[in-house]
Amino acid sequence: DFAAKMITDHTKSTADLKSAASKVEGVTPDATLPSQLQDQLDQLNAASGDAFDNLYITQQKDAHQKALDLLRDYADNGSAEPLKQFAANTAKVVKTHIEMLDKM
Repeated sequence: DFAAKMITDHTKSTADLKSAASKVEGVTPDATLPSQLQDQLDQLNAASGDAFDNLYITQQKDAHQKALDLLRDYADNGSAEPLKQFAANTAKVVKTHIEMLDKM
């Protein structure tokens, strides 16, 4: 259930971010995966069974908390209104993801 929710919500948030960014001159989202995230993905690919599950949950909790902090900060302090609105709306969704992770 969690994975299906992530696919749906992250697909929507990506589309929403692209739409918001298109309304701000000079802003283009970077589609490149940062090396730290690639390392985490590599760790997941090397894990299996319970080790995979535990690592996945740990990584997701950390990533979602960092995302929530960034989104809230931009919603409060950002300079581009379309991106501020995106951040405020997306923060609510990320909070529900954290709540789901906390129940796992």
